[in-house]
Amino acid sequence: MTIEALRPIAGWFASRWRISGWLGKILTAVLAVGFFGSGLWLIVVAARIWMERGQSPDTSRALIVGVIGVVWFGLVANASISSPTPAPDRKQRSKSFCTKVEAQRWLRSEIGKLDRDVWVDPTGGATPYRVHAERWLDGLVDIKPKTRHGYRGLLDTRVLPAFGAYELRRIDTPAIRAWISSMVDGGLSPSRIRQARQVLNASLEQAVEDGLIGRNPAKRAKVPTDHPREMRFLNPSEVRDLAIEVERHQPGAGVLVYFLSYTGLRWGEVVALRRSSLDLLRREVKNGSSYRGRRTAGIR
Repeated sequence: MTIEALRPIAGWFASRWRISGWLGKILTAVLAVGFFGSGLWLIVVAARIWMERGQSPDTSRALIVGVIGVVWFGLVANASISSPTPAPDRKQRSKSFCTKVEAQRWLRSEIGKLDRDVWVDPTGGATPYRVHAERWLDGLVDIKPKTRHGYRGLLDTRVLPAFGAYELRRIDTPAIRAWISSMVDGGLSPSRIRQARQVLNASLEQAVEDGLIGRNPAKRAKVPTDHPREMRFLNPSEVRDLAIEVERHQPGAGVLVYFLSYTGLRWGEVVALRRSSLDLLRREVKNGSSYRGRRTAGIR
């Protein structure tokens, strides 16, 4: 039924192009293969039945050719191409384009990224930043508890409220600049803004290394300059006045003021002192350890 329905069309093409004999049979075979493969044979059969019911043959043939042309253009114009390499889950994915030229251009671009070792799986960037940030923090095995606690606080109070719901691929440099500006307008200190940006930058850098995104958008985002405040140093009389005032409010604390003032130790080093740290004969404080290390200070 279908082959018979194709013969009038092949005959119409043959008469238009003056094709006869075995060339006409080849034309019929080519049409049959194309129609069977694309499902257009249903259109041909319907048009053939319509023609047998008394409609004009030329009208039927024109209708068939017109429908075939529209559908065939849709099949040819919409090119589809697969990604140049399987994703981490080993699944092959495809991408559709309006023309074959666009598909080939995209393929060349992706192959170029592979050659430069900058290709990333597009599906990896769909990971929510909140999920990635938790993985990043859990993967930091060589940091001190105090540092981890600081990162945790910055994530919870500054970074995640702004970018937690974002997909990694949706975080861009303008969004990060706007985030920094909002913290400046909120009166946050430059040092705290820098720390929050460092946490975001480190986590996104890990995403680049893991192949989830192609570049780190936080690298180009600038933070405000931190102008250190001028330090004020107390003279001996001012130290004495301070120690007296502290002693009046907290008995026994005045000696601590003298100790801090004349040894130069930081608070973290003082609270880590033990009795064995004092060498009264040499008038030294040894093993003044803290999270930042150890050093020796003299006692005046």
